[in-house]
Amino acid sequence: MNKLFSGNLAIREQSRTLFSFILTAGPVTRPMILDHLTLPPTTLNRALDRLVADGLIEESGQAASTGGRPASLFSVRSKARFLLGIALSGQAVSLALLDLGKNGVSQNEFALDGSPGSDEWAVALVKLIVDWVKTIPDARSKIVCAGLALDESLMPSDWSNPLIDRLAKSLSCPVSTEQPIPFAGAIAASDPDNARPIAWVTIGSQLSVRWPDKVRSAGEAGHENAIGRFLMSDPLKLEPFPIVAIEDLVTIGALERRFSLLRDNKDLRIDQYLNAFHQGKKKAVRLAEAAAEALALLFVDIACVTGTTQFLISGELAEIMPELTSLIAEKTPALTSLSGLPIHVSHQDPVVQEKSAVAAARALDRLLNQSDRFKSL
Repeated sequence: MNKLFSGNLAIREQSRTLFSFILTAGPVTRPMILDHLTLPPTTLNRALDRLVADGLIEESGQAASTGGRPASLFSVRSKARFLLGIALSGQAVSLALLDLGKNGVSQNEFALDGSPGSDEWAVALVKLIVDWVKTIPDARSKIVCAGLALDESLMPSDWSNPLIDRLAKSLSCPVSTEQPIPFAGAIAASDPDNARPIAWVTIGSQLSVRWPDKVRSAGEAGHENAIGRFLMSDPLKLEPFPIVAIEDLVTIGALERRFSLLRDNKDLRIDQYLNAFHQGKKKAVRLAEAAAEALALLFVDIACVTGTTQFLISGELAEIMPELTSLIAEKTPALTSLSGLPIHVSHQDPVVQEKSAVAAARALDRLLNQSDRFKSL
């Protein structure tokens, strides 16, 4: 079992009290701690020594001198342990790894096939989480707690406790869950039967996509990031050639380069392009329409090959230019007859991705506030 504090019950309680104070108020000196906590000096020194020995606390300099020897400052070593957040929404799984300072270490989103709550689904979910944690150096041995956030479509039921127990055993740490958290733009709201395959498209400095395993295993086209090198003609050109990679048509860098060429000014940047677009400048608007058309055509191609009919769009460009998602959604229906599939395009609210981080932070709060009676609920 990965533990945050070592020692017997009394030592763990002392460590928890002291650690919580330093985490909140640090860097602090011994006199500062004694002013705020009812710990005898000998107990304080013993607890500090224990936290330093466990690698949770470190000396981080010296306070300003008041005439005598400067007092040592103590701070939390935030990278010493990790917290894991898990957010579930329909087929979407969002994972976040945080350090003790609740700073993000790594985050990712995945699609998980199957019926939520089934034994097969739970096994696949735990495997997905453990496999992802293994990709982060030393993470598995340093995770001291995990938080699980559920959306309204996954109300805690008979399957939730066995799932939490399974997660706790696999991660070797306590796992807690709160009341279901509403997910903005939840997949379940638009597709309550979870019947449509889903693709998560990220548009920023790069262009990438993630599919459920059943789609990804269908062939090379399902491999993550393969979307960026997908070849197609430039919608701005009247002739079908030259064929270029779509990441050269629809990324932040691509829009900068293409707008600079249209304006014959090599130094134009994305903010200047966005200003021109929002002012309704013809060249800027046409460029946005071409980018949206390129992605709409690609989505139709993907739908024909994989059966994917729902595309959720996020990423830096999607956030600073939400109109791009709207343009793609407008252009896709006109192309639907090519695939015969009801393709749906929508914006992936970043709030959904943050739920996993919130769950991790709450798990640490519970771990620190509920003493050794903290359990997997």
